[in-house]
Amino acid sequence: MHVQLVQYTHDGDIDAFKQGAEALAPTIATLDGLHAKLWLQTAGRRCGGVYLWRDRHAADAYEHGELFTGAVSTNPDVHDLTIARYDLWTAPTAVTNGIPTSATTSR
Repeated sequence: MHVQLVQYTHDGDIDAFKQGAEALAPTIATLDGLHAKLWLQTAGRRCGGVYLWRDRHAADAYEHGELFTGAVSTNPDVHDLTIARYDLWTAPTAVTNGIPTSATTSR
């Protein structure tokens, strides 16, 4: 499994951005290879997501696809975008209940 950590600052209307994210969530939930996404926001304007993917290929497809580029990477209100990638260390993660049930089945 592969973990993708996306972080950015949103300088626009944060309430409208959150409404857009809520509307987009059902589409993101159906992405090929996605097991889970955690949506993040600080008390301010720092936002992001933690994605658990089947593999690096699925993460790459999302990061370079139209959905991500339109909503985040080319959004004029998004600044300070960082993306970190990790291979998931599955043995200890399973012990600490960190692998969602959906990750044990193939999508």
